[in-house]
Amino acid sequence: MLNLAKMSIDELYILYTLYESVCERLKRELDEFSDDKNGKEFMEKKETLAIRLHENEMLYAYIGKLQREKLMFSVEDIYTFSGQEDKYCIFHFYPTSEAFKKYGETVYGWLLYQKKEREALEQKVKNPPYEKLTTKSC
Repeated sequence: MLNLAKMSIDELYILYTLYESVCERLKRELDEFSDDKNGKEFMEKKETLAIRLHENEMLYAYIGKLQREKLMFSVEDIYTFSGQEDKYCIFHFYPTSEAFKKYGETVYGWLLYQKKEREALEQKVKNPPYEKLTTKSC
């Protein structure tokens, strides 16, 4: 088994994407299998798929743990850096994140807040425990 701790987050994303691709290929092969579905070849592919799916789930969980530990920006940070002035922004999402699944790799657009949202965020960024990130920590 690979030592995931020695891999960079980018390498982990590549590995995750590769495993997903392998799993999808194996699923297609099993769906298209026309020979004996109780035969040796079918059962081997089915077992390989189960192993790869399990490994990919473990990889997904490990990446998620790293993402939580290294989350770069909070909602308050985004508001502080760009939202206060309604700027145009580009967001890149982690490949295993919910945002990635929902919006894709990159989202472009203006940050616009309703008055209520703006007031709530202003209160959060002015009061503890909010600690503003510096550009060095990003």
